Amino acid sequence: MPDHKGNFTACSIFSGGGLLDYAFKDLFKIIWANEICKQAADSYIENVGSHLRIGDINSIPISEIPFADVFIGGPPCQDYSSSGKNLGENGERGKLVWKYVEIINAKKPLAFLFENVAGLARKHKMTLLQLISHFERVGYRVSWKVLNASDFSTAQHRERVFL
Repeated sequence: MPDHKGNFTACSIFSGGGLLDYAFKDLFKIIWANEICKQAADSYIENVGSHLRIGDINSIPISEIPFADVFIGGPPCQDYSSSGKNLGENGERGKLVWKYVEIINAKKPLAFLFENVAGLARKHKMTLLQLISHFERVGYRVSWKVLNASDFSTAQHRERVFL
């Protein structure tokens, strides 16, 4: 694969251990990332890079997040998961989907990728539709799909919604 790294920049929010970023790092120069969990951050730094800022995204002024061509992120999924409490956007973690929206609004990247559990497209579909509506109102053309990791040669059945 040709090396296109550096032609496009990316920022990552809710970066976790870096699995989403790992998929992007060969084609995008990831210039900034954020994760609150120290253990996940350690994995991120080991596998993706040291550009990670550890801490609560709510405590980081948006002005300190750089502009990038693309923003990627998967806000915490526990409140949208059938394995969790299913509180949706009423849960403390569930509210963080709106922080993602706030950052996208402020930074206005050329594109974004949002990832979460399939429950957001099922039981919490109203929140998903509100997210899509919001992004469309500020000028993004949005499509979404639930994908299963097992359809991509992985050894697990793991459904995720992508915007």
